[in-house]
Amino acid sequence: MKEIIYKISGVESIYESINPIYYISKFFFKFFVKINGKKILDGPFKGLQFKHSVRGSEYIPKYLGTYENELYKFINSFCLANDKKLIIDIGSDDGYYSIGIAKLINKGTVLSFELNSESCIQLEKNVNLNSDLINNNVKIEIINKKLNNYDDLDLYIRNNKFDSILLKMDIEGGEYQLLTNDFVKSISFHPITLIIETHFDPNAELKLIKRLKSFGFEVNVIDKVLEKILSKTFNLNFISKAILSLFWFRWTNEHRPKHNRWIVANK
Repeated sequence: MKEIIYKISGVESIYESINPIYYISKFFFKFFVKINGKKILDGPFKGLQFKHSVRGSEYIPKYLGTYENELYKFINSFCLANDKKLIIDIGSDDGYYSIGIAKLINKGTVLSFELNSESCIQLEKNVNLNSDLINNNVKIEIINKKLNNYDDLDLYIRNNKFDSILLKMDIEGGEYQLLTNDFVKSISFHPITLIIETHFDPNAELKLIKRLKSFGFEVNVIDKVLEKILSKTFNLNFISKAILSLFWFRWTNEHRPKHNRWIVANK
């Protein structure tokens, strides 16, 4: 049923599909993007060009630079040092983080794992759009498959000798199956930072935290937040500010389930 609704209306929720405000919001979203261009306006990824291919209203936080801003301080901290970095983005979707972090570093490799073929096509388009913003010493590899074998990843890390590693994971609950004892033990031998979105299961989340700690990781649990920033703080023209103020909560609310949080673990 959700698939049929999505094909007709572009939204998965039955309530939203019959809500006229949704369609009004969608129309003004297109107008907003038309005025301001498809560039991220603020945050660490400011200046990236970003074409979207899914439900429009979810992209406003990305264009504004407020999307999942609870992670920005960790990302900025990781990117500060001028060393050879490896970024492993598991569940990279359209490349928001893969490309954004690639822009922030001076040398290294980004491995973007994405199972959905359509998302990989959009990711590649976004990489090409931003090629001028990425240092020549940084490469992005798009891998259209599920990562389920830690041995291959471990071998890649050992053979390439990176100075620091960031593994970001957003795989809709699959993190509990992927981050086994063997996987966590394998990556614990490397200078690595983990940013993991946890989904739906507080008990599984607690077990994962204990597992990470047992292999020497320092663990922080970060709740998702919605910053109540007024639209006047953005460098926008009068019309854009008026539209943004009108749809602020709808456009910036990321609609996260109660038990979606972040685990940030450092070695």
